[in-house]
Amino acid sequence: MVHAVISLVHELVYTCVHSHIQGRKLSDTTLDTRTSRLCTESDETLYRYCGAALHRMIKLRSETLQHKKGRGRVSRERMGIMELELDLLQDLTMEDKSSLSPGLQNSDEGNLVFPRTELIPFLRHVDENVREFTCDSNLKRFPRKFLEMCRSSVLN
Repeated sequence: MVHAVISLVHELVYTCVHSHIQGRKLSDTTLDTRTSRLCTESDETLYRYCGAALHRMIKLRSETLQHKKGRGRVSRERMGIMELELDLLQDLTMEDKSSLSPGLQNSDEGNLVFPRTELIPFLRHVDENVREFTCDSNLKRFPRKFLEMCRSSVLN
């Protein structure tokens, strides 16, 4: 009972503070700053995020194919498709890391996955589409579907 009351009080305080901050934020900003755009991501950032995504996708597929504990069973048909996906994902990773910037080379101790250089223009295009849609006014217009709308802006 005490836990429920404390949770309720915590939620009310959070909601009150959040709405107060949002109100101040909207009254303090002009229309120009509400529609401001995000900064362009550097190549290093694109390499890091894409490499992390590639690593997760490769790890998920390889563990599923090895029937690791905690991974669901897949049909033989799906297993064949997953093997092809794994081959494709491994082809998208960079083999020779000598062309990376010194900052990325220093952070890499041999275990990081980086995308091939040819993927960077594509990633930059995706980043530009997301940044074009991502602004405070769109967040205000689509509060519940914001991430889905960002995804749709890239796909369209």
